[in-house]
Amino acid sequence: MKTPDTNKILATIDSFTANDLPFTAYDITKTLRIDGFMVRHQDVKNVFDTTFTMMWDYNRTQHPTLGAWVYHPDTMSVTDYNPYEVVDVKPHSVKIKTSKLTKKVAPTNNGVVNKGGRYCLPSTYVRSASLNPHDTVYVVIDSGKITIHKHNVGLGRPLMVDCYSNIRIPKKDFEAAFDTIPSKVNITLTHTTIEIT
Repeated sequence: MKTPDTNKILATIDSFTANDLPFTAYDITKTLRIDGFMVRHQDVKNVFDTTFTMMWDYNRTQHPTLGAWVYHPDTMSVTDYNPYEVVDVKPHSVKIKTSKLTKKVAPTNNGVVNKGGRYCLPSTYVRSASLNPHDTVYVVIDSGKITIHKHNVGLGRPLMVDCYSNIRIPKKDFEAAFDTIPSKVNITLTHTTIEIT
């Protein structure tokens, strides 16, 4: 068994947040263990304690009956979380069940923005860049540009390619780069990057 580093833990969290799914720290621990990693739950909790407030547009609320801290989008109540129905976790995949939170509401020229405000970079671009489901990529935000790197360049925040070969980029990244989500973007592929301008 291998041991995950902080970036792998963060990328696993991103696989939940990119799909607007509620989760607990233990859901992340279980996902990593099923994917073949040897990880202590306390190590995962430590990542949440040191990075949660800086990384995601999610709320943290204690579940009234479970007692666990649930991380969930603003559009969802903590009582909507059900550890047996929200995510079906299998080795090397996170199977997303349909919910009201993943409706497509704002098409752009080459991607879709979901209700939670995340831009979905289509799988055609992701596959063309030789990326596979569950690969970790690194997002660098500049004024007027979002660059997705295949390899850690030391500056990027990790994201995970989802099980459908999409990359879901949070609304806050678009706001940082463009002030808002643009109605049209240009996508440029190189052998090591995907650039959105």
